[in-house]
Amino acid sequence: MNASRVHLENGEHYEYGALLLATGADPVRLEIPGAADALIHYLRTFADSRAIVARSATAKSVVVVGASFIGLEVAASLRARGIDVHVVGPEAVPAGAVFLGPRSAASSASSTSRAVSCSTWATTVSRVDGNRVTLSDATTLDADFVVLGVGVRPSLALAEQAGLAIDRGIAVDEYLKPARAGIFAAGDVARWPDPHSGERIRIEHWVVARAPGAGGGAQHPWPANRVRGGALLLEPALRRGDQLCRSRGEVGRRRDRWFAG
Repeated sequence: MNASRVHLENGEHYEYGALLLATGADPVRLEIPGAADALIHYLRTFADSRAIVARSATAKSVVVVGASFIGLEVAASLRARGIDVHVVGPEAVPAGAVFLGPRSAASSASSTSRAVSCSTWATTVSRVDGNRVTLSDATTLDADFVVLGVGVRPSLALAEQAGLAIDRGIAVDEYLKPARAGIFAAGDVARWPDPHSGERIRIEHWVVARAPGAGGGAQHPWPANRVRGGALLLEPALRRGDQLCRSRGEVGRRRDRWFAG
């Protein structure tokens, strides 16, 4: 990508007047001793969600590793299917990295207690032996399968190649613009200025990824006050019943769309 031209791998190229980078992010994958690939699931794509739904049809207990958006949404969905869910997270409180202040943390803990069977904080999985999951504090849990929702890494290769400013994501202003004319960035890959904290933030949630387009895109400043560190997003997610990150969308004609963080 150079000047106002994008080059494709097949040799083709396209001129542009404006370019939006929405390259998303890739899930962090953990190497857990003893864990067979068939036992471990991630939620990032439609195929991932279908695999979890299929596996849950016969499951009685599941361990979810990670207590942020993806982990808690999966936990709530599995609980709605009558499955015992144990959420394991390294945080002292669920979603601690995205909630601001003690009141929000208390709300997060209350919501989580209604969404899962039980939880263990400040620990993680150290190994798996068959259906026995051993935590770093030596606690053992039985699980038919394990879902890992331990964060994502923004896909920055194209932005780095274009010479854009990188700050744990593509650094953009309140109009979603990096410091290069004609280019914008949105979704999981963008890191924007938060008017509440004065810091740049990046929220890995499909609501945040979809909102810039619905709100007028680059014509208006990014409405960061709508999410305020993610505090407004978790409660609806925990009450979504037996749907995995599911929303209604319009694409040509109205149909179901699945979103995966």
